[in-house]
Amino acid sequence: MNELFHPRPQIKEVGSDILCCEFLTDEGIDMLLSCIKDTDEWTSNYRDPDYFTQDLHFKTSLPGFYEILKDYLESEIHPLASAFWGVPDFKVKDLFAVRYTLDTQTSLKLHHDSSFITGSVKLNNDYTGALLNFPRKKFTNENIKVGSLLLWPGNITHQHECTSLLEGEKYSLTIWTDECLEL
Repeated sequence: MNELFHPRPQIKEVGSDILCCEFLTDEGIDMLLSCIKDTDEWTSNYRDPDYFTQDLHFKTSLPGFYEILKDYLESEIHPLASAFWGVPDFKVKDLFAVRYTLDTQTSLKLHHDSSFITGSVKLNNDYTGALLNFPRKKFTNENIKVGSLLLWPGNITHQHECTSLLEGEKYSLTIWTDECLEL
């Protein structure tokens, strides 16, 4: 499944402590998006109405993709980000798709993630609005290419939101991680 990923990823800083690299190929995006759209296992997080989400968790719904993505992230991407920030290595904690539609979730309030380092991949761009926005960092993913991976510290410094969806449907991949603690 190497055709899923861009070879030899290189990380660059595109915002204040926000990293970006080419991640999924066009073929990889098409395969992943097709599987996501064909799966009827979306869950709705109603526990906290302020942070309602439409999620598809890869570990249970797409376990093959979960393992492939996890292995690539941990072997190819995480070491580059760890070296950039000078932090210990980290491992994937959760991989999930998020869906924004006009009749379900249209936005997400300003928040932090329960993640050491968070990642996000835009899987399509045939929608209007629904920008990943970091107000304090004065950065959005508006000009980030579909399939590219954004990485940022998940807690404290990088509050973010998704602005209102105005038209179409938005799909994205979210990656949450844990720090690898050495004993």
